[in-house]
Amino acid sequence: MTYISIIERQGIQKGLEQGIEQGRAATLYKLLKLKFGDAAADYEQRLLQANAAELNLWTERVLFAETIDAVFAE
Repeated sequence: MTYISIIERQGIQKGLEQGIEQGRAATLYKLLKLKFGDAAADYEQRLLQANAAELNLWTERVLFAETIDAVFAE
């Protein structure tokens, strides 16, 4: 069995978390595109820079929002 240092373990954990956030962003982008069409492209960069809390909030909002602006409202 290979030994993994704490630093390596933290790096792996951070990589996994980043991968999960990228997956959430991709899923949310797909939902936005399905619901609002090409307007989703205007928000792609914002999705890629978002943190987990923002992605969770926007994912909940996309279900009930009538406009794409309502999804991202402050």
